[in-house]
Amino acid sequence: MSQLDYIYGYHAILRALRQSSQNIKTLFVQQGIAEKRLAELLHLASDIGISVQYMAKAKLDALVAHQNHQGVVAVYKPEKAQAQM
Repeated sequence: MSQLDYIYGYHAILRALRQSSQNIKTLFVQQGIAEKRLAELLHLASDIGISVQYMAKAKLDALVAHQNHQGVVAVYKPEKAQAQM
């Protein structure tokens, strides 16, 4: 069985996109958010072919137990979990 984790926050996701993009399965973005720096994340995700889905803030809050996600959450599959497949 595969294990998926969530990573959240602009800097954590930016680092993951740059260093281990193969581990990111989906990027969830808060609906209605309009920050310039978000454009970089969306551009990188698009270039890599990562699915981007928009959702309400309340759903993002629930995914990460109300942690400060800064409007972005990624579904992340750790390398160890990938090796077991």
